[in-house]
Amino acid sequence: MMTESTADEVLSICEDWTSSSHLEVEDITRSPIFQRSLNLLVVDYGQSRHEGFSTLLERLRQESNRYRKSSCAVITRPPEIVACFCIYGADGDFYVIFDSHPRPGTHPDSAAFIFNKSAYSTAHYLANLFRADWSLVADEELQWETQLLGNFSGHLFVAHPQLGEDGADYWMGATLQASLETLALRAEQDQLKSEKTQLHAENATLKADIARLRERERERNAVLHRPPRVRTVSRETKQPHSPSDPDGARLHRRDSIFSSFVQSGSSAFAAARSSIATVTSLGRTPASSPKEARSPGTPWPTPPSPVSPAKGKGKGRASSQYGDSTDDLALALQQQELFDSLMRMPSVSDASDWSAPVPPLPPLPPRPLPRAPRTPRAPTPKPAVATFMCGICLDHHSHEDVAQVDGCGHMFCRDCIRAHVATQLAQRLHPIVCPLCSAEKSDADPAVLSDEFVQQVGLSEGEYATFVELQMASFSMLLHCRGCDNSFFVVKDELDEVSIITCPLPGCEQSWCKMCSQMLDDQEAEHSCDGTAELHRLMGQKGWKYCPGCQTPAEKTEGCNHMRCTGPGCTMHFCYRCGNAIVSSVISREINEAVASHYQNCQMFETVIVDGDD
Repeated sequence: MMTESTADEVLSICEDWTSSSHLEVEDITRSPIFQRSLNLLVVDYGQSRHEGFSTLLERLRQESNRYRKSSCAVITRPPEIVACFCIYGADGDFYVIFDSHPRPGTHPDSAAFIFNKSAYSTAHYLANLFRADWSLVADEELQWETQLLGNFSGHLFVAHPQLGEDGADYWMGATLQASLETLALRAEQDQLKSEKTQLHAENATLKADIARLRERERERNAVLHRPPRVRTVSRETKQPHSPSDPDGARLHRRDSIFSSFVQSGSSAFAAARSSIATVTSLGRTPASSPKEARSPGTPWPTPPSPVSPAKGKGKGRASSQYGDSTDDLALALQQQELFDSLMRMPSVSDASDWSAPVPPLPPLPPRPLPRAPRTPRAPTPKPAVATFMCGICLDHHSHEDVAQVDGCGHMFCRDCIRAHVATQLAQRLHPIVCPLCSAEKSDADPAVLSDEFVQQVGLSEGEYATFVELQMASFSMLLHCRGCDNSFFVVKDELDEVSIITCPLPGCEQSWCKMCSQMLDDQEAEHSCDGTAELHRLMGQKGWKYCPGCQTPAEKTEGCNHMRCTGPGCTMHFCYRCGNAIVSSVISREINEAVASHYQNCQMFETVIVDGDD
């Protein structure tokens, strides 16, 4: 690691990676070569202080001792990133920091490996390297990017367990996996290129449609905003006339229209004027003297044919500046004069001697039938909202907000009953009864709030967890296991029947005494809270004996099997081989006689076989 070739090998990847984009540590570890060679343990976070880095290094050392191999922490605080190794060894751990950037004062020329024997020195170096201005970090008015300068992240890695197994096949699998992922990325890239080309074609089509629609809109606006062509006619037809002379007003308006169009050289209007003049003379004759103007045998003059003005339409269109509208206006004026002449004809009573048929009137446009007045519809009354009165706040609320207690039927709004339940849980009270039932002075038992009711009132997760704990405490007991440091509930009836408790949690199986809470190594062995059973078992294993008089344990270290109890007030003599009493006396003669009598049937000295040299 301290050689220059190692640093060159580490930095050689920079020659092949030419992209300037920043890669996250998670993105790098997902590549096949690192995914098959490194095992990500945990991601730790902390502040860029000495205490934060000390905690990270202690976590790194624990992981090295746990896996019995070296570990590494990739420490990141944008834009800085370094790697810190904990080298595991039999002589003790030491720390190595790899910094790929030159640093003034320490390694100004190139990347470097920094070796430290103690975690304190390593944390001190990292704190100086990632130093931050804490006055800026503590300012809450700054952006969150500035506050991130005071924090770091550490990704802890160890070598993959299968890294040392059959190296050639292992790396062949990594190469194959990398090749497959490369092919998948290329296929995805080709698909994205195809979709991009299709989107460009759709955009071009949409742009062409937009241009065509804009051209149509421009043409339509040009037609709508075109200035009127017959301005003189409009202006002259709007001149007021005396209501006492309607014929004069009509003739004046007609002559004004004809004069404006004759000056422009319209031959069609010349023909129309001659026809209309004839119709006018016919119309005035019956107005003055209907009977003098026509004899009984004289037929009514037929109206001029509308075809006659059309004979000069070709010449008029060639010389007129108004185009087709001049011929249409001439025809309209001709029809209007015809209608006026028919309105001035004699009455039906004088038509007994008429020989000529009366020309038919032009059809009138259809008129819509008058509609009956619409009767205003009475507003639909809104359905009445059902309400109830809360038993706590005494306000009226909608039935959508009701919480009705099972058993008593009392109704409350959800806010009030939620506050009541939360107060009872804060005081660790269970069961929770209906507040109205508890306030009423009645001999009947108050209704208890059920679990379904409590779930509907909208408690928080912590409050509902407290309710479940209190609910289970009525028939169970919460126990804590010192082996796995977890808690569990035990049914009270089952707890009363056993004296030894075994942790039911998976992977623990630790046992302890219910009375003295002493941890037990052997569940099958007899246990006593005062230790007598354990002492008796130990004495049986060691071969120790009890004094038959005072039951004091005794151990023979050397000599014969004749033992004398040294307990206070005890004068018992007993045999260490069989454990039986010999005599309880202080008189030498009695003691000697009893010893001689006992060892006639027992062995006073142990036989020791010493293997000699053959």
